[in-house]
Amino acid sequence: MLKNLLTAVIALCSLTANATTVQDMIEICKRSDARQYYCLGEASGVMGTMMANADQTKTGPRMCATSLVSNAQVVKIFLNWADKNPADWQIPSTVGFILALREAYPCK
Repeated sequence: MLKNLLTAVIALCSLTANATTVQDMIEICKRSDARQYYCLGEASGVMGTMMANADQTKTGPRMCATSLVSNAQVVKIFLNWADKNPADWQIPSTVGFILALREAYPCK
């Protein structure tokens, strides 16, 4: 089921005209200008959706954090995950955030 969900997310992301890859997002997240807010916005959106899913469903992309997680922490988790997974740099960045957060905050 999870594999099907991730496949659907990847397919939807690939339909976006300017889909951002993990590799693109790494560069954006490391910037010190206003473009870094794009990274923070994506981090916030993915985290919020995953936390809501943790309360509502057992099937969607979700994370189960036991304490408050800041957007800056999510970005750091994403960058650390990306550093360890260079083979995934061409997938959509949203999927990269999902994979990083699922790894950092698995649900039991």
